Amino acid sequence: MSSKSSTALGPAYFRDVLAPLPHFKLMPTGGVDLGNVGDWIRAGAVCVGAGSHLVPKEAVAKKDWAAITSNARAFVEAVRAARK
Repeated sequence: MSSKSSTALGPAYFRDVLAPLPHFKLMPTGGVDLGNVGDWIRAGAVCVGAGSHLVPKEAVAKKDWAAITSNARAFVEAVRAARK
């Protein structure tokens, strides 16, 4: 995996839960960033919840919509790559 989750229950926990319960639909929130979003998807997350790593306070304060758009594109691409 490329990065560890900042929470105690990371992508490995999702794999452990989904092994006997593959019908569950799991979505991580908190600590999801570009360094670990692919790990979450490969672990079985159906989607992710991203907050400050997607929409940083600084970008909002500066009205830097291009930076937020760029972050969103990078997240979408990382998820797409992880699903291949």
